Amino acid sequence: MSSPITRFRVLSPFVVFHTVVINEPFLTVPVGSIIETREEFHSPGLFEIRLNDLPLLAFMRDIDECTEPMNLACAVGNGGRG
Repeated sequence: MSSPITRFRVLSPFVVFHTVVINEPFLTVPVGSIIETREEFHSPGLFEIRLNDLPLLAFMRDIDECTEPMNLACAVGNGGRG
């Protein structure tokens, strides 16, 4: 059974790495992007994420400092209206 997908909204741009060797090894994730992962963040290091279905590697520190979980973004954006 696979892990559930967790989505994050990017608040500040950060650099990620491609998972395969190509001419451009780095990519900047722009503000407003939605990234996804099935990884559980339990320690520092690189974690696999997806941006527009593209597999990438990001540092846990960047995910922690530059994004917010989508469930939090939805709750805050709702404004308490039901």
